[in-house]
Amino acid sequence: MSTLDPTGRHLTLEVEHHDHAVVVRAHGELDIASGPRLVGEAAGAAAGGALPVVLDLAGVAFVDSSGLRALIEAERAVRGQGGRLVIARPSPAVARLLDMTGLREAFAEARSTAPGDVRTVAGP
Repeated sequence: MSTLDPTGRHLTLEVEHHDHAVVVRAHGELDIASGPRLVGEAAGAAAGGALPVVLDLAGVAFVDSSGLRALIEAERAVRGQGGRLVIARPSPAVARLLDMTGLREAFAEARSTAPGDVRTVAGP
């Protein structure tokens, strides 16, 4: 597991490598200052495209339009490497923004980071 921005000023990202996926857990604020780090970490996690990249967004307390753009860019970066991005456990702030913009259906979404939930939306 690696942690970025240990100060926790904006967004902390924890990366966990599992047999079924690479899980990136986000805690804090997803905005113009932190979005590029999320995109970079998701793209790095997708290296090779063998495993789905799961963004666990339960800890995201705030997200704005720049954060939404980061989610879209992360999905494109992962897909561009032949991988699949899955959003897991979106926080109320994330869910609200995805619903308001009509983009919720644009992302594969899992109830949890558990293998069965991820495989259901990401495939084998």
